Amino acid sequence: MNDFLKFVKCPNYTGSFIKLSAGDFFILFVVYFISVIPFGAIASFVASRLGLTSKVQQLTLPREIFYGVFLAPIIEEVFFRLIYVFNKRNLIILLSTSVFFGTYFTVNENLLKSIVFSVVFILTIVLIINFNRSRANFYKHFALFFYFIAGLFAIIHLGNFIGLSFNNVIIGLLMVIPQFLAGIILGYIRVRFGFIYAIIFHAIVNLTLLFQL
Repeated sequence: MNDFLKFVKCPNYTGSFIKLSAGDFFILFVVYFISVIPFGAIASFVASRLGLTSKVQQLTLPREIFYGVFLAPIIEEVFFRLIYVFNKRNLIILLSTSVFFGTYFTVNENLLKSIVFSVVFILTIVLIINFNRSRANFYKHFALFFYFIAGLFAIIHLGNFIGLSFNNVIIGLLMVIPQFLAGIILGYIRVRFGFIYAIIFHAIVNLTLLFQL
């Protein structure tokens, strides 16, 4: 717990992973829900006042489990946490994944998502071409990038709400504070314990949330 608090104050990557015990995993799980409960209540209140509904609630339970517990944790961890360990292998994985989803959404005529993944593709190419400089800058300003990525992770979850308009998007940011906190905890797990543990934690959190909807 002390290590987590120190990390939150100054995120850093040590260059190696440590073993995640069942006790530490459980403590992080409890910390997540204790910190999220009040903000979750705020999110529900804001959504109600703005007349918003969740796309997740429109899915059948099998689809909720498939997307929320299996697909989303893998995809979101690849795009938002894999890069915390900045090496060419992870950049190539990010590049390949962005090509796949960019192509998929282009074929399915989803212009916004195809643009997003195209931007990710271009940025990843730039990072690979300027790998040494990019890596040095990334770790030099790791804390800044860490919280920036956690913020992006939260913002993309605004897309889960139906009825959100440009006029109320600012107040709508209150609804994704829980995702911002999740991004911090998942980032910590990824950096300290490894990528697989972040996926597992993400999947368990999503599974728990599904049965609260």
